[in-house]
Amino acid sequence: IRHAFELQQLSAGEEARADLILRELELDLRSLLASRNISASGKREIEALIKESQRAIAGRYINIAGVVDVDAIVQHVAERTVAAIETAVPSLTFGPPSVETLRSLAKSILIDGAPSAAWWAKQSDDMAFRFAGIVRRGRLNNETNEQIVRKVVGDDALSGIARRKVVGDDALSGIARRNARALVHSSVMTAANQARLAVYGKAFRNGFRWLATLDSNTCLTCSVLDGKEWGQDGKPVRHSQEMRMPPAHMNC
Repeated sequence: IRHAFELQQLSAGEEARADLILRELELDLRSLLASRNISASGKREIEALIKESQRAIAGRYINIAGVVDVDAIVQHVAERTVAAIETAVPSLTFGPPSVETLRSLAKSILIDGAPSAAWWAKQSDDMAFRFAGIVRRGRLNNETNEQIVRKVVGDDALSGIARRKVVGDDALSGIARRNARALVHSSVMTAANQARLAVYGKAFRNGFRWLATLDSNTCLTCSVLDGKEWGQDGKPVRHSQEMRMPPAHMNC
């Protein structure tokens, strides 16, 4: 349990670092928007602003992609897992997988079928696409800069009913932060689980059993798999559910 708490703390710390970078991106985008009168700008000026925003967004997401140190997580979790097994079974003495094995493992980790770099690139492209849409629609609808800013970063520039329409997490940057936190969390947990499996394979492994934390936050995907077992060959034992390695989905 202590090791699980340590991992949660590590994930929370990495999520906070990613969140900070996106907060800096908010300032970048606000500065860009403040440099133009959107409703009075021509198409060429709008497209130039969008190009600048794309560069700003891409640069910040390159920084975010380096937040999670997968190699360090894999090494740390492997060592912790070995220590936990040796404490539980004193007669079983062995070391963690080799450094080369763990490095190779870290490089091959996939999150929901894709490497983390591909996910970060996707999030970057998505934010740039959405930002461009907000700016173009804002110009078309003759919106003020304040209204456009609030759709991007959730600024409190408006008042009354209009102010409550776009707040914090509903704005573009809020959505981006949620997605980034989910990806950081998934990256950390995927790396940790792959490290554990590498240790289990070296120590002992008769098969796999899925254990889910059954509470109000548990999704249907994980709750259905709870308690299910699969053999070493991945075939289900007395059920028909296909074997899936945790995390089973983004932000699992």
